[in-house]
Amino acid sequence: MKRRQFITLLGGAAVAWPLAAHANDRLPALAMELVDRHVAVIVPIGGAPATVAAKAATSTVPIIFNMTADPLELGLIASLNRPGGNVTGVAMMGVELEVK
Repeated sequence: MKRRQFITLLGGAAVAWPLAAHANDRLPALAMELVDRHVAVIVPIGGAPATVAAKAATSTVPIIFNMTADPLELGLIASLNRPGGNVTGVAMMGVELEVK
């Protein structure tokens, strides 16, 4: 990577970081808004933070996730083969499952 590209990338990250941090601060409120609207299902786009916020907002509305984090480690599900509760989805955990 050339120096100019690196500086541009670093500058872009510096501008985007506060915006992303502000959006993660808003996730719980946005999730509660969905619950208040009585949606049929929540599909969080944004990985683990969005899924955790949705799970904290409701225990009745179905939540379907797609993320690379371990949902068991995050406390979103009871087990991989029987998630239980209202949360289910796809976790891309290739590295963690190689051992098994």
